[in-house]
Order: sequence, then C-alpha cells, then structure tokens
Amino acid sequence: MEESNKEILMLRDKYEMDINKLKAIIKRLEIKCGSLEVSLQQKTEECAALSALCDEVTGKRM
Repeated sequence: MEESNKEILMLRDKYEMDINKLKAIIKRLEIKCGSLEVSLQQKTEECAALSALCDEVTGKRM
C-alpha cells in the first residue's frame, strides 16, 4: 500500500512538472505571437506609407 502511495505521489509530481513545463512553453509562444503581431502591424503601416509615397512620386492617385 505504501509503495502504491509513493508511486501515485511520484506520478502526480511528474504530471505537475509536465503541466508547468507546458504552461511555460505556452507563455513563451503567446509572447512571441504578440511580438509578431506588433511587427506585422508596423510593417503594414510602413508598406502603406511607402506605397503612398511611391504614388505621389509617380503622380498616381488612389
């Protein structure tokens, strides 16, 4: 009985460590995703500004 309890405790500890590891991975990926979203927004704005500038230089109007 005592060995079974020890095994259950070991399995529970391993489970909790695995869960914590996965939570850390999720958190890193969420941070990376947020950073990529900000970068995409900046690039989109830069592209729109550059496109408007090119249109102005070439004399095209939207």
